[in-house]
Amino acid sequence: MENNIYDDNCIGCAISRGRENMQGGIIELDGDWILNHYGGSEGFLGWMALQTRYHRMDFNDLRYAELIALGGNIKKIKNALYDYWRDKFREDQIGRVYIVYFFEGIFDKNPSNYHLHLHIIVRTKQIGELLKNQYFGEFKNVAYPNINAWMIHYLKRIPSDEIKKYIFWQRYKEKKDEDVIDLMEFLRTNVARIK
Repeated sequence: MENNIYDDNCIGCAISRGRENMQGGIIELDGDWILNHYGGSEGFLGWMALQTRYHRMDFNDLRYAELIALGGNIKKIKNALYDYWRDKFREDQIGRVYIVYFFEGIFDKNPSNYHLHLHIIVRTKQIGELLKNQYFGEFKNVAYPNINAWMIHYLKRIPSDEIKKYIFWQRYKEKKDEDVIDLMEFLRTNVARIK
């Protein structure tokens, strides 16, 4: 596979080429990686997508420069997200940042519709409390005593009246344009400077 191939049917390639209108735009990173704010319905403020610029379907397809840059990019993004939350949301700091590679569902739908990408998901104190105190899946009558990261996508199912006391979660869930743009501008400015 050549280093600079795009697939015209691939949404990831369209994002890389600026052909998809991503909330807050995209950020070009070292080693031909692209960062954008994830726009899926289960997403919330701070849920990012890190993808290769060029069409890669698997980690085995990565070029050496892409592979080497991946870890450094993740570290810079993670540190910048912590900095942003320390500055903007002092009352609800990030407790953890998840790095997730879900890719199976893509192959069930259309294998060339999207290429390799990772989700970078913030978990703040309030998000952690929401996860800990909700009833999910087959365990409808049992609240989880510990936070289970795999359940983070269930947060979109929580009715608004149950989460009124989580003021910050309402804001994260709404992911208004101005909030996403502010976050993306902060990342655009700060990711490059972080070592």
